[in-house]
Amino acid sequence: WLGWPSPAVKMFFEGDVHFNITNDDISWIVALMDFGNTLSPIPSGYMSDCMGRKLTLLMTAFLYLGTWSLAIFGNNAYYLYVARIGAGLGKGVAFTVVPMYLGEIAGVKVRGAISTIFTGLLYSGIMFEYIIGPFVSYDMLNYISGVVPIVFFLTFFMLPESPYYLLMKERHKEARKSLAWFRSAKVDDEVLVKELDLMSRTVQKDMEEKGSFADLLSTPGHRKAMA
Repeated sequence: WLGWPSPAVKMFFEGDVHFNITNDDISWIVALMDFGNTLSPIPSGYMSDCMGRKLTLLMTAFLYLGTWSLAIFGNNAYYLYVARIGAGLGKGVAFTVVPMYLGEIAGVKVRGAISTIFTGLLYSGIMFEYIIGPFVSYDMLNYISGVVPIVFFLTFFMLPESPYYLLMKERHKEARKSLAWFRSAKVDDEVLVKELDLMSRTVQKDMEEKGSFADLLSTPGHRKAMA
């Protein structure tokens, strides 16, 4: 959805869509994704702690599939309004929970590299829309884009839940299996056991020292970041 406006707006101006759309409609369609993006980061943080990182992210696949369905089957601008708001909600969830999940499953040595891959894939998706946009119709653009959340669901479904989250819920056996999967190690591996023990102590400390919104303003550095 981030790269979609560039080819789509050109199609709107050229009359390549099957419904009437005004310049004001186009302005709202482009802007509403950012509105949706402001609504979901805080709730998604709570959702990821209650339901898990994996389930929260899997739910975004259905959200995005719904938004692309609105774009495909909608017959006026209001469908696209809702679709773009929904896309913004999904973006807020992704930018909140994906870094959390990656940070919890990655080893210290590769954590930075994995975070870079996330950013690279984000921009690859934008470039993908730019590349295919000039060569396909409006409907085909939406159909192709709608395949992405399906592929995401089918692939991400096979990955384990974050071991950090499982430790938060005191599901220690599942946490060990999860970490063993990500480390390609046996569950009784000595290095794995030590890492899981360290992670468990970190989780316990985090659970005992829960932060608050006031902490965001507690230091000059935090206040500058918020500004």
